[in-house]
Amino acid sequence: MIKLKFRAWIKDIQCMVNVVSVNFETATITCYIPNSTETSTACAYSFKDIELMPLFDSFTAGEVFEGDMLKCTNSEGETYITELGKGGVIEIDSYSDYESTRLDWAIDNDDICDFEIVGNIYENPKILRST
Repeated sequence: MIKLKFRAWIKDIQCMVNVVSVNFETATITCYIPNSTETSTACAYSFKDIELMPLFDSFTAGEVFEGDMLKCTNSEGETYITELGKGGVIEIDSYSDYESTRLDWAIDNDDICDFEIVGNIYENPKILRST
């Protein structure tokens, strides 16, 4: 059985959470919101109140979710930041041209880039704007 994993950005409180369950019939998720007392509170949110991000892949840099930003270092030592889009698509800098490809293909062909997770588009939007 394939186990799906999600995290969600809660729009109104600007908080990233791990999703405990997803109910597609009621279009809701269940998650735990961290409190200031090092405990957490179980909460349910409607899909309209969140950005749901599926786990795309796990590799040596960690778990990569849709919306994560990756620092890519190509074979010439040049670095740039790219976002993991829907379906695992990233933009890679290949001989000064940006090309779209799937992250899993780029990881398997490790002569293209080395990857490091540097944030996500919700918690760290300035990273993309600064590149």
